[in-house]
Amino acid sequence: MGCVVAARSANGPQVALAATTGAAAQSTVAPSLNSTVPVIAPGNWLVTDAVNMTGTPEVRQAFSGPGGMLINDVSRDGRQLVTRHDRRWQMLALIPGDTNERDVGWQDFAITGIVSPDRKSMVFTDISSLAGANYATSLRDLGTGKVVHLGDGASFGFSGDGRWAGGLIPSTLEIQLYPVGAGQTIRVPRGTLEAYTGDLPQWFAKSPRLLVCGNEKGKRTRCYAQDITDGKVTPLTPEGVAFALIAPDERTLLTRSANGTYEVRSTANDQASPARGLTQTDVPLRWSEDSQSVVVTTRSRIPALVERVNVTTGVRTPLREIGPPDRGGLTQVLLNDWIYDGRGYVYQYQRSLSTLFVATGVP
Repeated sequence: MGCVVAARSANGPQVALAATTGAAAQSTVAPSLNSTVPVIAPGNWLVTDAVNMTGTPEVRQAFSGPGGMLINDVSRDGRQLVTRHDRRWQMLALIPGDTNERDVGWQDFAITGIVSPDRKSMVFTDISSLAGANYATSLRDLGTGKVVHLGDGASFGFSGDGRWAGGLIPSTLEIQLYPVGAGQTIRVPRGTLEAYTGDLPQWFAKSPRLLVCGNEKGKRTRCYAQDITDGKVTPLTPEGVAFALIAPDERTLLTRSANGTYEVRSTANDQASPARGLTQTDVPLRWSEDSQSVVVTTRSRIPALVERVNVTTGVRTPLREIGPPDRGGLTQVLLNDWIYDGRGYVYQYQRSLSTLFVATGVP
């Protein structure tokens, strides 16, 4: 998609200068004062272009540098008022047995950390530029800190026995299972599903199956149990269900329909009842060990509040507030893992900081 950069003096008509690529462009500079107009392409935060206002209009790269750069203004002598935006995703974890949280981030862009059943390692998603467009499912040794790239994809945690780590490939929506030790990668066939939708897959705790949501051709979204060997899917919910969370007993589901209504559903007899106490702003993470309550956080709250909701009685019990000690620039805090009913946890947070400076000597 392209757009046309135009300039207007204080009293004169608007003049089209040049065409650019990108979703949009904008300028904050009066052309009567300067020889160039900065052009900001929202789809690219790493470089900022400019177009000259005299002679033949030509878009050129005016400034580049590390981080997200934005030219706010250009003076007549060529100095540029530039903002650098630094956005980072980092992770902290409290491992059972530790007394303090530890930094478990990677390359300033690590998310979705899940601790292994034996508490010796953690799998996470590397979304840094080094990982590539399909991200990277990566494994951290919690004893040594060593990180190993397992393969492409957004990580969705460990199998119940800890032998496999799952990754969903964004570009193809294929599921790959990576061996934590020796072994060969398993590609899970999609079976009769046309596409996966909604959240990342979940492992069943005790059986070699995944809980996935998606749709078969010509049908609405529902959630299924998928065999990891042949990809066969077995419906667990009626059509119209966009999200499901499997309990440790493997018989109980928390489901959410497209209109946001939560229900507790049995996979044994397909009976459903209202899930009490949950709100539209809740983010359900996992069931309690007794399969009676759901651990949730609330969207857009800093620090994040972790609560346990008894879905039968509706009683909400605050458990812990989580977030880094330094709250400067925080935009999100998201809980990734909740271990042993709160004796351990992993969370990710996004920090966005901006620095304003004057650049000189820029051609």
